[in-house]
Amino acid sequence: MGKLGITEIDHVVTSHYHQDHFGGLPELLTNLNVNVVNAYDRGKEHVDHTGIFNAYEVNLGHRAVALKPGDKINLDPAMTVTCIASSGGVIGQQNPTPSTDENDNSVALLIEFGGFRYLHGRLGSPR
Repeated sequence: MGKLGITEIDHVVTSHYHQDHFGGLPELLTNLNVNVVNAYDRGKEHVDHTGIFNAYEVNLGHRAVALKPGDKINLDPAMTVTCIASSGGVIGQQNPTPSTDENDNSVALLIEFGGFRYLHGRLGSPR
């Protein structure tokens, strides 16, 4: 990122805690000196606090906002970003139960801009 002249990222969402989804963040923040203004994740419940997760927590996770279904991220007045799933819960669901599968606990976002709608993420495993 340094070669590209990028020194700041406005928003980062860590979908879940598999290394291939967040493992590069400590490197980005410490070695490349990129500042992240707003950080979001699924919260720290039911997490194996070992290895690379600790580096994430020290560098960014400790200040990340835990997204809950129904939360919105304000990027632009013309764009809506809504968390529709997180930590095993889906928007509108009462008393969600976190899964033992980290993928099922992922943050899922609905991004809307004008007539464009995009769903990013996983809504849990079929039951």
